[in-house]
Amino acid sequence: MNLTPTPRRSAAGNTLLLSLVIAGIIGFVLIAYLNLVRAQNMSTMRSQAWNAAIPVIEAGVEDALAHLGAHAGDSLECDGWWWGGTSYHMFRRVSDHFYLVTITNYFPGIHTNQPIIESRGYVCLPTLVASLASGPLLATASTTPSRNYLGRGVRVRTRQDRLFTKGLVARDTIDMNGNNILTDSFNSTDSTASTDGRYDVLKRRDNGDVATNSSLTNSLNVGNATIFGHVATGPKGSVAVGVQGAVGDLAWHAAKNRGVQDGHYSDDMNVSFPDVKTPFGGAFSPGGGDITNADGTVTHYDYILDSDNYVLENLSGKTYVRGDARLLVTGSIAMAGLDVLVVATNQSLELYMAGANADLGGNGVVNLTGSATNFAYYGLPSNTSLSMSGNGELIGMFYAPNADLVLNGGGKTITDFTGAAIARTALLNGHFNFHYDEALLDYGPMRGYMVTDWDEMPPAEVGKTIITLNW
Repeated sequence: MNLTPTPRRSAAGNTLLLSLVIAGIIGFVLIAYLNLVRAQNMSTMRSQAWNAAIPVIEAGVEDALAHLGAHAGDSLECDGWWWGGTSYHMFRRVSDHFYLVTITNYFPGIHTNQPIIESRGYVCLPTLVASLASGPLLATASTTPSRNYLGRGVRVRTRQDRLFTKGLVARDTIDMNGNNILTDSFNSTDSTASTDGRYDVLKRRDNGDVATNSSLTNSLNVGNATIFGHVATGPKGSVAVGVQGAVGDLAWHAAKNRGVQDGHYSDDMNVSFPDVKTPFGGAFSPGGGDITNADGTVTHYDYILDSDNYVLENLSGKTYVRGDARLLVTGSIAMAGLDVLVVATNQSLELYMAGANADLGGNGVVNLTGSATNFAYYGLPSNTSLSMSGNGELIGMFYAPNADLVLNGGGKTITDFTGAAIARTALLNGHFNFHYDEALLDYGPMRGYMVTDWDEMPPAEVGKTIITLNW
């Protein structure tokens, strides 16, 4: 009897086929998983590159703002920037990345400039992302070896940041210690808010703001002053108001209210006070001479300033400005008695004080132009004391962020101060009316440009920029 078994070839074939199918499924799943991991890694690295573009963009914006501030009012085609026909351009590397910045809507000499900054930052992509990336977000830089860059951009709108945005500002404390102290405002460039460019009580406004950066308790002592405007302190600071003190708008004062009107006090004051720098190098020592007055009389002046740069060790006596002059005082200013500083009609003076003590006493500063922009006092960091009094009226801009300012009004005569002042501390003695000229918001000295708003640029606008770089 033959018992030899028949081979089970069909079973063996089925096992092999099943093994191949299982191996194929495992391989497919593994490939899918690896692709998923790869896609996730690529997405992560792309996201990191996307976020890394922000510091590059910000560097470009800061570059443009610094350039605008350094050359405000002049042509921007300098310091490596070039004119491209419609805008000013700058290209700069930041490690392996770079940015392109443009400035448009800028017109030299125009006081209402509102430049637009477009900053495009390009970040070098990792090899994995660069090999697979495509789309409008990428700008390719063809070199040997080639590099791909992810681009991102912002469009920033700016405006001029003026130095004197309030009437009286101090870094530390303000004490309105005197009697009959009043602050209000007018606008010398608006006929409805002035008469022939001069302050008119019948056209007064309520922007005579007083503010301090200090966070101390009662860092602003209003006392019994009348403030047509707002008051402000630094964070957590406070204001002291006497029983007769009043802070508010025109209607508030017309109703004879006392205290601080709702919405007219804030504790969010936080501004910077840039140091004043020496304005020039070489300069002349001014000489004296006689000036014939309008009535035919002749007055002898110790110093006569024309349109030039001048330097004095000490300033006292009589000074007459008959041009657009700049004067640097390196020692002291000590005006008393019959001493006077006269700025003639249609002329101007920028007075820079490098010494410690300045006393503009005597007959004070007589600004015949009637405009605060025609007399400017700038205290350098070494200027720690500034005392002022006048013969009935002071007109000018005073910026001395390291000086203790004392405004002295003698007797029962009210002294009118027209313009604006910034100091380390401020003490008002006597009888003072302080009239802030709102024209300084448009025509006063600048501290630079500030950002008003910004938007992300559409990817297509960023991707349109194709640059070939030779690293």
